Amino acid sequence: MAYIGPYNLMDKNYSKAFWFKEVMKEGVYISDMFEGFRKVPHFIVAVTRSENGRKWILRATIDTESFRSLVENVRIGKTGEVYLLNRSGIFQTSPRFSGKIMEKASQPPGKPFEGIEVRIEDKSTNHAGPTHPRQIIAFGWLKQPQWMLVVRQDYSEAFKDVSQANQAALVFLVLSACAILMVAVFITSHMIKIIKKRDLEADSLNKQLMQAGKLASVGELSAGVAHEINNPLAIILTERQILLDLAKQNHLLPRDFMDQFNNSMSQIDIQIQRCKRITENLLRFSRRTKSVIEPVDLNEFLCEVINLMEREARSSGIKFLTDLEEGLQTVLSDPSQLQQVFLNIITNAIEAHEGKPYGSIKISTRNDTAKGGVNITFEDTGSGISPENMERIFDPFFTTKQVGKGTGLGLSICYSTVKRLGGDITVESELGKGTKFTLFFPYNPPADLQKDIEDVHTF
Repeated sequence: MAYIGPYNLMDKNYSKAFWFKEVMKEGVYISDMFEGFRKVPHFIVAVTRSENGRKWILRATIDTESFRSLVENVRIGKTGEVYLLNRSGIFQTSPRFSGKIMEKASQPPGKPFEGIEVRIEDKSTNHAGPTHPRQIIAFGWLKQPQWMLVVRQDYSEAFKDVSQANQAALVFLVLSACAILMVAVFITSHMIKIIKKRDLEADSLNKQLMQAGKLASVGELSAGVAHEINNPLAIILTERQILLDLAKQNHLLPRDFMDQFNNSMSQIDIQIQRCKRITENLLRFSRRTKSVIEPVDLNEFLCEVINLMEREARSSGIKFLTDLEEGLQTVLSDPSQLQQVFLNIITNAIEAHEGKPYGSIKISTRNDTAKGGVNITFEDTGSGISPENMERIFDPFFTTKQVGKGTGLGLSICYSTVKRLGGDITVESELGKGTKFTLFFPYNPPADLQKDIEDVHTF
């Protein structure tokens, strides 16, 4: 009876159309998408009205483009899509990826239900259709028309933020656990090193105390021996003089006898003087068993040490060479500790010549006005030190000698003693050619030894 719209439909007869029958029966009808006379997908809403015994139908066609844009223009990320399906599984809107409007969906929608359902669909599916990765799908049924609204998106994209948060938390936990483990290992290792170092220092101190006790005992013994020897030497010297006086008074003795007699008396005098020097060295050694700070003439002091060690060196085919600077300034230091350092270094130099028929130890002294002290060098022609052992020679208990021939404390004690006296010690060596130790001692002792000087002066 009447029509308004863009199509020429006034002459069309809809009495045979499916929607005409439905609306006459139901009174109100909303169709699915169909093409009809237009040949364009659309759907209609039709209602009936009775007036004066006659039925009238009002039918409206929904603007398809406007309606579809409400659904098709919805974008959910890069992989999301939204579409409508009717009860037969026909697309009522065009999906973004999985089909076109009016086509059959690959999976039937099933029976209508109340509410919204969400499920996860794995990549492997049992129905025909395009393959897709694992997806999360939400769907629910509209009441009028009875269409199903479907929203689907790739699972990885939907939970991307959650996955990133989980990964970040996992990485943080792993890093935290690694950090805690590393800190625990570092602290444990550091504590073990400290404990080992303290144990080594304690053992070194015990060894040094034992050595000091031994030196004190040897000093007391040396003093007693020196006094006991000096008494017979004095008697021998007196008796020698008596014999010389008696020989001078007796003019009847043969000349040959007198010459031989005078030569014998001269030898006795030489040997007495030699014994006297030995006893004097023993007495000096005994006085140095106690730690005191006093002026030390290093040139003279080194000569005394050389005299003590010369016999042992000569028996090994080793000779001493000296290059002592004249006018060497005296230093304030502890003679007993200096003697221990020099004896240890010379002893090591002698032992370094083991297996060699001969060798030499050169001892030099030089003033070092720039540093305010004296440099002493001990240079031997021994076997030298290998590069891998150079950094360890001052470590306590480190020794390259055979078992029973060394404790590994000599150079360690030398190093700690020199440092305690305010000095420094360095070493240069070439394997097979020899080793050079350079010791530096300041003219004045460090501050912690100044009190010892004041105590000595007060005494």
